[in-house]
Amino acid sequence: MNIGATTILDCEHSKICGSCAWIEIPYQTQEQMKIEALSAAWRKSLSTKLPEIEYKDLGLKHFRDRADLTLENGKIGFYQKHDPHVFALKHCPLFTPPLQSWLSQVKALAWPKIKGSLRLRHGPTGKNGIWLDFANQDVKSLLDEKDFLTSLRTFAFVEIGQKRKSLGLKNDLLKLQDPELKPWTQTYVNDQVLPLFSCVGSFTQTGSQANQAIAQIVEAYHQVASVEKIIEFGSGIGTLTFPLAADGRTITACEFDQLACQGLLRTLNDHPLLAKRIKILQGNFQHKCQVDFSQFDSIAVNPPRSGLMDFLQPLQNIEKQKRPKYFFYMSCYLDSFIQDSMRIENLGYQIQNINILDQFAHTPHFEILSFWKLT
Repeated sequence: MNIGATTILDCEHSKICGSCAWIEIPYQTQEQMKIEALSAAWRKSLSTKLPEIEYKDLGLKHFRDRADLTLENGKIGFYQKHDPHVFALKHCPLFTPPLQSWLSQVKALAWPKIKGSLRLRHGPTGKNGIWLDFANQDVKSLLDEKDFLTSLRTFAFVEIGQKRKSLGLKNDLLKLQDPELKPWTQTYVNDQVLPLFSCVGSFTQTGSQANQAIAQIVEAYHQVASVEKIIEFGSGIGTLTFPLAADGRTITACEFDQLACQGLLRTLNDHPLLAKRIKILQGNFQHKCQVDFSQFDSIAVNPPRSGLMDFLQPLQNIEKQKRPKYFFYMSCYLDSFIQDSMRIENLGYQIQNINILDQFAHTPHFEILSFWKLT
């Protein structure tokens, strides 16, 4: 998308909202600032030359179909810039129109005077979902009071707490039940939509537009490399897993979170041909990894903020010629990307391509996608 040098997003909350720190900076300037941030961090820590950074944006607005908000004293919104309190959000131009409509419904309810976190989703099937992350005592009070949560259930699928319990009704009583996996987002395989099952509170990218852009970059890298067998770390619910599995490739997907693994497995149940090529391993691979890397052509990782940690340890213990030929690394956290890049380079890999995907417009944050080759 060609965004002009003086383009600034119009937002009625821009003077007070603390979420979009760069909203008053022209978008083209934001782009250059992000490119320079990545380039400067690379120059500071690595001696090799960084390839030309390819930059992709999702536009100025309407790219989020997931929103993380705060409830405080009946107000739903974001934190203010210079005040440790929440302002009542009327409209967010980053939200897709269906998500904005869902926000309007949520705001119209008489919310209790408590503080907690909300996650809103508008799924690809048209369903709305909400995750309430409140203190246990507040959850108990809402269940006992019944009327508010009963009303909320008429609007959307409701999920509560860190264990992602679903809100059900049994014998006219509200009950917290086992997590229920639904298609709350989607990825793409050769530009074909593939719904992904998860909880409302599961980790995902900002929306389907970001997932499509990520899938296109991932597939382009691996088609050129003619990769057949991939070991993936941080697979989550499969945002990268399924694009990686395109064109007949086989994937061993490693993930720590049990619910994410269940979501990935649930999606595989709907795609038996892909299920034959994707194997799921659950474990804490950051602290104990026993993978035989010599069995794979390529490594693909999307680690948490803490980076790869001990995942690479077995790779260091095998001869260079037995290591996978390619390495794909994706991260939204610059510090861990640079730290891990030094380790990847020391293992004999040289960076070939690097992309910035700006799925966090109007903030200093950005997604990095990089592709490496053993030299």
